Amino acid sequence: KAGTRGLSILFASGDQGVCGREGCGFIMRRYRPDFPAASPYVTAVGGTDFSTNDIGEEKVWSCTGGGFSNHFPIPEFQKQAVENYKKSASLPRAHLWNATGRGYPDISALGGTKTPYCVVVHGLGVGIAGTS
Repeated sequence: KAGTRGLSILFASGDQGVCGREGCGFIMRRYRPDFPAASPYVTAVGGTDFSTNDIGEEKVWSCTGGGFSNHFPIPEFQKQAVENYKKSASLPRAHLWNATGRGYPDISALGGTKTPYCVVVHGLGVGIAGTS
C-alpha cells in the first residue's frame, strides 16, 4: 500500500555479509539473506568502502549484506540485470545460494570502515560504519 501512496521504503541491507543475522550454519551451510532487505517491496541499501585510505574510488564493503532471497523470487524488473550479473560474476558454489531469488542490495552508499562517518556521542567524536 505504501507504493500506491507514493512512498518509498529504504532498508539497510545488513552488516553481516551474505550470512545475515542468522549465520550460515555449520552443517548445512547456506547463505541466509536478511529480511526485510531481501523483500522486493523495499529498496535495500548496501554499503561501499573506499578502495584506498583516501577519498576516491569505491568498492563493495566486505561486511555489507546482500545476495539472493530465499523467500522472494526474482521480480520482473530485476530479471535482466540479475541474468547479466550471473553471467559476468565470479559466484560461490551453487548450493550456497538461491539462484532464483530476488537480488539485493538495490543501491549502495558509503558505509565502510576505512574512512568512517564522524558523529558526536556524549561529547566525543567517534567514527561509525554500517548501512543502518
